[in-house]
Amino acid sequence: ASRSKIEMLTLSKRATGAKLPGTEIIDMRGKKGVVLSAPLATGLKTVVGEGHQAILLLNRRGFSSSIICRDCGRTFECLNCSVTLTLHKRRRALVCHYCDFTIAAPKKCPDCFSEELVEPGMGTERLEEEVRTLLPEARVARMDRDTTRAKGATAKIIEAMESREADVLVGTQMVSKGHHFPGTTLVGIVAGDTSLTLPDFRASERTFQLVTQAAGRAGRGEVEGHVVIQTLNPDHYAFLTAAEHDYDAFYTSEIALREEVGYPPFMRLCSVRVEATDAARAERAATLLGSVANATREAKGGFVEVLGPVPAFLARVHGRYRWQLLLKAETAPALHASVRGLKSAFESSVEKGVTLTIDIDPITIL
Repeated sequence: ASRSKIEMLTLSKRATGAKLPGTEIIDMRGKKGVVLSAPLATGLKTVVGEGHQAILLLNRRGFSSSIICRDCGRTFECLNCSVTLTLHKRRRALVCHYCDFTIAAPKKCPDCFSEELVEPGMGTERLEEEVRTLLPEARVARMDRDTTRAKGATAKIIEAMESREADVLVGTQMVSKGHHFPGTTLVGIVAGDTSLTLPDFRASERTFQLVTQAAGRAGRGEVEGHVVIQTLNPDHYAFLTAAEHDYDAFYTSEIALREEVGYPPFMRLCSVRVEATDAARAERAATLLGSVANATREAKGGFVEVLGPVPAFLARVHGRYRWQLLLKAETAPALHASVRGLKSAFESSVEKGVTLTIDIDPITIL
């Protein structure tokens, strides 16, 4: 749009004419163990006491992010995926959010037999419990993949908010997606850094989008809304610009960084991933393709930068080991020439049992 290739349309005000919500950024550094900061807790009490509604966004399911043994450091990982299992307290189960592998939550460490199993993280289930403790009389609903599995469950939660049968809605990013709850005057983003810390070049963009979408749920009725963002990075431009509802300022900061480090729209990207049930086979295939890519960096149409091969961010999913290459080029012809070389090498030289995934102009590189 900045190059006049497409037209950018801007909505400068809300459809109802309601004022955009004011936003408060809360610095959570040094507040170890605090789930709801004083401003957010006070805001919840005030809003519910006045008969209004609130939404709390935490983009993490479960009760906590994990269980860890305080004595020996043992963690609990999925047998099929390279991720830590998430505690779901009501079910007393540890669950993989990628393949649904599930085990009963242990009472003792299986390695050292200690009963000192602690829950260092936080999920939507624990957040719901914190709200119920803070506001015992409040009607609290939770919207995440666990509570919306059953047919019609999502509609029931939405109906409860629309009919004012729920005072506080706790949930993952589901709660930020275009819902119109006129009674909602407070939105709390409990852990704004969740998406910001992902190793992806669009992490800041996604954070800005999520905060903006969530903030848009506040003050859609007659009463002005307020947004509270809890973060460990209070000076990050994604939060500062979202707080001011200033997309142009966010774009200026983000586009300068993209140009400096060489990411879209200044470079073309291609994510190349190989997968196999055998770890060594996946690594051999990735190493071969990496060698081919590096040998042909001077591709027709320009230079191609090769990053990797490295184990993927999620190195194992559903029992399949994953390795990744990232190709960066200034021109599409150079990128396509490199990809053709990789496809040819894969078809002629890579052993059976390995799958190849090529994603040109990927939305994410995770």
